[in-house]
Amino acid sequence: MDLHCHLDLYPNALELAHKVNKQCEFTLLVTTSPKAWLETSKKMKYFSNIKVALGLHPEIAHLKYDELSLFLDSIKNTRFIGEIGLDGSPKYTDTFELQIQIFDKVMAECNFQGNKIISIHSRGATKEILNILVKYPNSGKPILHWYTGNLKDLKVAIKLGCRFSVGLQMIKSKKGQEIIRNIPKELVLLETDGPFTSLNNDFLYPWDTEKVIPYLAEIWECDSKECFVQLNSNLNLLLKSNL
Repeated sequence: MDLHCHLDLYPNALELAHKVNKQCEFTLLVTTSPKAWLETSKKMKYFSNIKVALGLHPEIAHLKYDELSLFLDSIKNTRFIGEIGLDGSPKYTDTFELQIQIFDKVMAECNFQGNKIISIHSRGATKEILNILVKYPNSGKPILHWYTGNLKDLKVAIKLGCRFSVGLQMIKSKKGQEIIRNIPKELVLLETDGPFTSLNNDFLYPWDTEKVIPYLAEIWECDSKECFVQLNSNLNLLLKSNL
């Protein structure tokens, strides 16, 4: 599985999609704008194991603000939302208030529609993300992708019912390892965030999430097979949930 992947942004994306669809049980392709979602959905509609999420990436929110109406109108047409959220990095200070406006409006519409699966970017903005999530409890199932906040906010996110998609990049840092150890195993999903991540100077691909399993098995004190079963159970519960 890969719960957060920009499959449309790889070189030869359509060719790659055939392989991903064959090798991976489930891949969530997150988009960066509503227009990209429309175009990518057309190209990927023949792949049963790839779902395309409706996104508006916070890093380019100010550039794509004119697509917000299209986003809000399109929410009713898909269950999968992402990549959306907030980026509180210094680079995006000037657009942060606009990001908040967009995220709040998107979550309000998700709350109105209900039962969405939502992949959320929260770098440097965990508290603001959680403050908005708590306002919209019927929006669906939020997944905090590549969580980098503190453990206090992590506990709040867990209480709010968030899932967490983790990848190889988190394992490489002590902070990432500590975060993963503090997430209940029932809430863990896998991701690559490819093609923005790499291994041995090559892109991470959706099937590379299996490389995380030995690490999780060690934390959970089980063998890799049990870990795989747990992760599949987590995925199935996510997809079958009906709020």
